[in-house]
Amino acid sequence: MKREQGEILEAMASLVMLELTSREAEVLGRELEAALGAVPRVEGCADGEDCPDPEGISGNEALQAQEAAEPIREDSPGSSLPLSQVLRNAPGVHGPFITLPRVLE
Repeated sequence: MKREQGEILEAMASLVMLELTSREAEVLGRELEAALGAVPRVEGCADGEDCPDPEGISGNEALQAQEAAEPIREDSPGSSLPLSQVLRNAPGVHGPFITLPRVLE
């Protein structure tokens, strides 16, 4: 993984408050590298022309996609955030409840 991609991965993990093991960082780094590497291949697809054939992926790419779909670790429950911290991060509050802006009229 390139240095700048490692920095991007660290920043993304920090934003979502993830603590990654070295193995998880390695796997996610490869996935990030693959995603960023695909950008030039699909940049011209906005108008529907010059798009790569979705059926034309190689066996190696298909295997990588399958490996990416497999979980890195088991999902296990952890402790919840304190209510005060949750409410501090909410867009609005009313008593112990989170309020959201009205989007439908």
